[in-house]
Amino acid sequence: MITRIFYVCFYLLCSLYKCYGQFELPLENYSKQRLHATNYKFMIHESNNIADIIHDSLAFQKCIHLPRLENNTENKWYKVDFVKDKSNTQQFIFEFQVYRTDEIEIYIPDKFNNYHRQFTGDNVNFHQRELLHKNFAFLLPDLPSFSLYFKVKKHDLTDYDLHVVVYETKEFIRYSLNEYAFLSFFYGILICMGIYNLFLYFQLREKIHLYYFIYIFFPPIKYWL
Repeated sequence: MITRIFYVCFYLLCSLYKCYGQFELPLENYSKQRLHATNYKFMIHESNNIADIIHDSLAFQKCIHLPRLENNTENKWYKVDFVKDKSNTQQFIFEFQVYRTDEIEIYIPDKFNNYHRQFTGDNVNFHQRELLHKNFAFLLPDLPSFSLYFKVKKHDLTDYDLHVVVYETKEFIRYSLNEYAFLSFFYGILICMGIYNLFLYFQLREKIHLYYFIYIFFPPIKYWL
């Protein structure tokens, strides 16, 4: 009985190590993979030259906890390693699920292992993004193994964890359409309520309806500006 319990515990530990202890993220036939703490490596480096970052890549340290985005972390670089089976022909997308992020600077290799800089964030025009999506998403290269390098800059007072998800293209499209359908329904109700209260204000001349109209529309306008 004790022997069986030992083997069961050993099997569970091995399974947990396989799921959470790996430092390279395998791009397998999964529709969605969330990056865990052990998939990240970090390094403090003052240079903004990707050649210097790659040259000093041995200085990257393994993350024990999920990276936490704080203020004044412009010199903190992150690295994520990927491996992909040659028989896997799926296209994958790397998505940052973060908010109030001023700038994201990411370097993605091509088939010749030359790194190309991509720059996005709330301070960058929406139409300059590689993928026109509400979150910050990037196409991953079709390579057997590669590394991504990126850093995040923000000035928001709230600290939060760095959440990144890797999607297959079909799953990314499905999830995006469902999310946009829900958001369209939600904002549609808000717009109807705002217009309805504006109509009531002109009919009844009660300021409470005007205040409600301003309460609904002012925060989105302030965000868009």
